[in-house]
Amino acid sequence: MRRLFLVLCAVLITTSAAIAQSGVGQENFVKGLRAFTDGDTAAAKGYLTEALQADPKHRQAALLMQRLQMQERAGGDLEQRATAVIIPSFDVKDASLSTVLDYLPQAAAEQSNGTLALNIVRLFTADFANETKVTLSIRNAPVTEILRYVAQSAGLQLQYQPYAVVLSQPQTSP
Repeated sequence: MRRLFLVLCAVLITTSAAIAQSGVGQENFVKGLRAFTDGDTAAAKGYLTEALQADPKHRQAALLMQRLQMQERAGGDLEQRATAVIIPSFDVKDASLSTVLDYLPQAAAEQSNGTLALNIVRLFTADFANETKVTLSIRNAPVTEILRYVAQSAGLQLQYQPYAVVLSQPQTSP
């Protein structure tokens, strides 16, 4: 009887440890996901590593870690790469937003010797892009800052994703 009791205790302790470890894995996965969506890839990798150490079979943590590794192999974070590319002179006066957004990827590719492919996703109408005028004169600025100024002057939200920059109109409440 005593032996059965000891075996049951051992099973309960092992099961409790596994459940606690799984909870730690899920908690670290959530932290890693939050860091990833905030653009902090270093913190995301740290949390995901901890999640996978606690629960090696955590499928979502493994998939997100795999995505981070693919992103690194592709040349890293788009925002970091765009920050490294400096445009010597960017002068536009009353140019349509559409024209500016067509030109900026060309300028970025030229200044980076073709290493920066700047994909800009436009989540607004063509009419808005043609009617919205942009005036900007800036020297020796990173592509990221030029994009920020353009988005700000057009009243757009700017978001960096692994392979594209997304410009969108702010959501309005009904």
